[in-house]
Amino acid sequence: MIHLHHGSIVVKNRENQGTVFTVELLLGKKHYKNSEVTFCMEGNDKPKIDKEPQPVVNEEQPQLQPATTAPDEPTDDIVENTPPTVLIVEDNKDLVNLFKWQLEDTYNVDVAMDGIEGLKKMNKIHPDIVITDQMMPEMSGMEMLKRIRRDFRISHIPVIILTAKSDENDKAKAIKMGAKAYISKPFSKEYLMAQLEQLLAERQLFRERLWSQTGDKEQDSYGRYLVKKDILFLEKIHQVIEENLDNSEFNIDDIAANIGLSRSAFFKKLQTLTGFAPVDLIKEIRLKKSVELLKNTNRDISEIAFAMGFKNLDYYTQCFRKKYHKTPTEYRNDRIY
Repeated sequence: MIHLHHGSIVVKNRENQGTVFTVELLLGKKHYKNSEVTFCMEGNDKPKIDKEPQPVVNEEQPQLQPATTAPDEPTDDIVENTPPTVLIVEDNKDLVNLFKWQLEDTYNVDVAMDGIEGLKKMNKIHPDIVITDQMMPEMSGMEMLKRIRRDFRISHIPVIILTAKSDENDKAKAIKMGAKAYISKPFSKEYLMAQLEQLLAERQLFRERLWSQTGDKEQDSYGRYLVKKDILFLEKIHQVIEENLDNSEFNIDDIAANIGLSRSAFFKKLQTLTGFAPVDLIKEIRLKKSVELLKNTNRDISEIAFAMGFKNLDYYTQCFRKKYHKTPTEYRNDRIY
């Protein structure tokens, strides 16, 4: 840490008199690079540090709202568009407050003061990203990372490790264990924000390519750090939905039962991985399959709608137009002419 601040330390040991440690640090900040002093703020820009900071705890489950459907259509859970949630796992209260001050304008920020509390919070709120200190009491960041990767409910959540050490072996170990980034202190706000933005951009790319015919989900940057059981989880969901395309009563409880998770755990994991609520994912796959039938068969459009599990033609047409900006009839005619 002293070297990171461009200082020096000298140790003098005198027999029978004791040991003297002398630490020298330069005054001012001219000796720092711009990227090293982002957190050194003055005047009105200085964040307020509470004497007894209280972690921001979101006790609620993901916000849900009714789906907009035709009268006969089943409803399911829809996720509101909310900022991504970042969980900070850090035992230094001043640093926790600093993180909150830096991130709260862009992200929902939740806090845990050690690794044990961090694991409990992860299973409760399913954050989009976890930032954890490497060295903490009770449970280290590395041990927490190991347990995250073993817990199927949260194994998909990306983790950033923070450390005051600059050991390349520790960095390599963390990356091999599945950490998405390993950041040495001190670091700039810009660098941390860039890491968060990059993770979210990679996840968005992964989501966009997840159910398409192009690209390999295991080759995307985000996909490479999904454990194998998460890849199998997504493949199983796709299989179960395709096996029930014509079942208009098929819903989240049926999928969760096939996967072997509780309704709540399944909903959170699926939404974090794919960006879809279960009802929307089912609808997405049904619409894509209906397009294949429109292209490759002469079946009546109403027959296709019912075969894909839509209870009535009007609702199928409404969903189709919303996604493809034309009706099924217009889509088929455009391909003919």
